[in-house]
Amino acid sequence: MTRLRRYARTALALFYETRYRWLGIPAPRLKETRSFWNEKGREWRASQFRYPPTVQADNARMNAIIVDELLEAERRLRRPFSHLLDLGCGYGERLKPVMETWPGRQYTGLDLSPVMLASARVYLAGMPHLRLVEANA
Repeated sequence: MTRLRRYARTALALFYETRYRWLGIPAPRLKETRSFWNEKGREWRASQFRYPPTVQADNARMNAIIVDELLEAERRLRRPFSHLLDLGCGYGERLKPVMETWPGRQYTGLDLSPVMLASARVYLAGMPHLRLVEANA
């Protein structure tokens, strides 16, 4: 199992364990995810930078893991990737370090929220070869 999968599985398991099981909070069910992210997207990007240093460090580690996994995939395939698609790109937090590591490649960020895509346009301003698409994956 790759490091990325292990990290994601562990983080998700801890989140659900603490919030839903230990605290007895019922798991939310989103009826309409587009309206949820349009509402949340207005504050999402700004709130990311107000997180405590430990959360910011976790996000930096996750970004590093993604870059490492892509480097490993390129090594195994023995050829560079020419295009990368980020499904649910949000405001581009995971996309930016990848674009900085491999400039000049084609990138597509897909998200269902126009508000999050507007934040991505601001956060990723000046990044070449980027296409942002509003769609549901």
